[in-house]
Amino acid sequence: MSAVLPSIIAEFETAEQEASYTAWLQAKAASMTSRAQASLTIKSSATCPSA
Repeated sequence: MSAVLPSIIAEFETAEQEASYTAWLQAKAASMTSRAQASLTIKSSATCPSA
């Protein structure tokens, strides 16, 4: 059974909901970060003159 969190402290009804959302949010942030890094790598490669 899920533990109910106090509504004054938490936005989620249960600890399981909070853990699930946190995992989703971390995965989303990691995905966006890797996309941004790849985009920067492509742009910097295109603007650097060859030796």
